[in-house]
Amino acid sequence: MSKETKNRFAVIPASAFKKGAKPQQIALLAAFSILADDKGVIKTNYSTLCDLINVSKGWITSNLRKLIELNLIKKHDNNVFSIVNDEDFVQSSEQGLV
Repeated sequence: MSKETKNRFAVIPASAFKKGAKPQQIALLAAFSILADDKGVIKTNYSTLCDLINVSKGWITSNLRKLIELNLIKKHDNNVFSIVNDEDFVQSSEQGLV
């Protein structure tokens, strides 16, 4: 684990669970979360992600494709991503349990 990620926490959008993300996709989403800068932008590569969660490039590719399909991750440019904030779901979740 690099110095930059050692003391970071992952924040997972609550919508990930509602959208049916599987545990392996949640793990990848957590990895993206701890790599995000203050604006939510993630500049990373396969090597960094593979090393961070100890998986293969194929595993990353497969699960990243699913996160993009679920609209949980957005790919901007080569190796630049962001986590999608589903504000409608967040706002309804903040109302609490009824």
